[in-house]
Amino acid sequence: MALRGDVLASRKRFGFGRNETLELFVVLQAESFSHLFGTVVVAPLRRSSPELARWGGAVGVRMKDGAHERDLVVLAPLLTTLRTDQFEEE
Repeated sequence: MALRGDVLASRKRFGFGRNETLELFVVLQAESFSHLFGTVVVAPLRRSSPELARWGGAVGVRMKDGAHERDLVVLAPLLTTLRTDQFEEE
């Protein structure tokens, strides 16, 4: 079950961004809906860049990955609903 704030990874391309190995998404859906549907509301998650920082639709976030922290942006205007079986298993 995906919880709000979880980062999900997909190897399937959804038509946005560069050709990276994994496409990352952050879950925006409330937890109370996660068990009801086979879909989840997500938005693309990208590494921060000067271009994205100037775009009004990019929301800056800091992600802690083990001992490292990364500056990322959530591309909120590009939120979408995707099937949960399209993401990599943890």
